[in-house]
Amino acid sequence: MPWRNATIPAFLTAFADLIRSSHYCADFEEGFGPPPMNGWRDLAALLHAARGAVVRGELPTPEPISDHRGVEDAETLRGYIQWLTGDFQNDQADLAMRAAEEPRAREGGWAHAVIENWLATWSYWLRDWYLTCLKAASPELKAEQAARLEPVTWTSIAIQLSAARIYSSRADV
Repeated sequence: MPWRNATIPAFLTAFADLIRSSHYCADFEEGFGPPPMNGWRDLAALLHAARGAVVRGELPTPEPISDHRGVEDAETLRGYIQWLTGDFQNDQADLAMRAAEEPRAREGGWAHAVIENWLATWSYWLRDWYLTCLKAASPELKAEQAARLEPVTWTSIAIQLSAARIYSSRADV
């Protein structure tokens, strides 16, 4: 599948559109997505589909939500993604304005401005989160850490998107 949505705003918009317009919008108490697919596999399928999805723009626009902790279902995740998209665009505009004034200005609020780097950062954050869970001092702490993202829910996807927005790892250097 070719990359139709090769920028962060286009990718996020397609991702939000797919959440609303597909079978993924049904919420399940034990994670998201209908059997036999669920959890990480559904999330990977959504991400894969968002690369080339045609955004139709026919869906109602949800109220933007600026805090990942406010995400409870598919619709509020769409609102959070809408906020992230606007936040990215504002960040890039601000960075461009600062760069015009100071040519060495290169840092914005988002750790990465290129889709490939942003997706890689997301994967680095998941890797580091998983390693943190494995290194937890006690079984209780391991369970507490794992519960933030397992099972995959609309809220845990928002946590991941929030982390990918600002995360830098040693692999980035």
